[in-house]
Amino acid sequence: MPEGISTTTEGQNYRKWHFLHVTPSNIQNLKGKLKELKALYTAKGSKEYYRIYHNGFGNMGDYYLAVISAVDAEDYAKKSKENEALLGEEGKKLFDEVFSYVQKYETESGQMHPDLAYTPSN
Repeated sequence: MPEGISTTTEGQNYRKWHFLHVTPSNIQNLKGKLKELKALYTAKGSKEYYRIYHNGFGNMGDYYLAVISAVDAEDYAKKSKENEALLGEEGKKLFDEVFSYVQKYETESGQMHPDLAYTPSN
């Protein structure tokens, strides 16, 4: 997100979560490929913004989580298709390399409810 990371993307309450499960021996390799992917997205001026998280202490197994926000499933599909065309063969090759280090891949989708959110006041 070139303007700075935000977990609350105004008007984009649909979420697609991509879980990239990885073995301990491939964590550094996958991390390096994800950095290359970020550089490619930046160089190409991609508008498909995402956030990457790494699981923390207390979770079984290791994984990276990529979260993409959109207005709805249709908007997500449109952005994804446009981004795929933008990244072209270079992007396809890099994604193939990313997935060569992934042990298991899962996706989830859902809807955020900002109206139910709580933000404490100091």
